[in-house]
Amino acid sequence: MTTLHDRALPSGLAREGRALVAALSFLTRVPVGGSLVLDGDDVARGGVAFPLVGAGIGAAVGGIATALAHSLTPLLAVALALAAGTLLTGALHLDALADSA
Repeated sequence: MTTLHDRALPSGLAREGRALVAALSFLTRVPVGGSLVLDGDDVARGGVAFPLVGAGIGAAVGGIATALAHSLTPLLAVALALAAGTLLTGALHLDALADSA
């Protein structure tokens, strides 16, 4: 049985990369790190990247709405952008909205 002290810890850059992948994997449905085994410590370290991931999600949804607004009605463009955001996050934000309500 190995303990934490018996295992070699990854270098600082590798640990931060794992943390970023863990944050992206935790907050979205984007398939990253398929062969990488992440644990709770990686997600905890990735907490500092949550705003960055959230900004990326917001930028993607806003970009989709903006791009579609020129060729579709604004209501349809926003509906499609929100649907894309829902697929991107696995409806994580909608669950939080429902919990708040």
